[in-house]
Amino acid sequence: MTTTRIRPLLVMIATLLTMAGCDNAEQRRLIQMQQEVVNSAQQLVAADAEARKELVALQRDLQEEGANVDHQRDILEQDRREVAATRPRDPIIAEAIREIGLLLICLLPLGLCWYLLRSPIEPADDRVVAELLI
Repeated sequence: MTTTRIRPLLVMIATLLTMAGCDNAEQRRLIQMQQEVVNSAQQLVAADAEARKELVALQRDLQEEGANVDHQRDILEQDRREVAATRPRDPIIAEAIREIGLLLICLLPLGLCWYLLRSPIEPADDRVVAELLI
């Protein structure tokens, strides 16, 4: 209950008690008790309002975390799709690199032979040939 509803109720109770013919000391005690009830009700309403504010803040934080998790999941799904798209190409590229390397290894002796055949042959000096053979 809010304090706007409690106060008129308490005022009405105090008025009824006054009209009932209670003595002055007892009326003061009842009014004091009513005031304590009003104060307690106000504190309860304030505590309830504070608890609701905290609950709203926690719900907002939870929604933000949920949105963050959704965003991270979307990023992960996109990465998974990219990896899945590159899987079929990777073996093809690896095979192509292997074949090119094998082709280069096979062409290397032919290239060496071509180089040796294309270089001019100079007459060898007999001394150089003799030294080479020794």
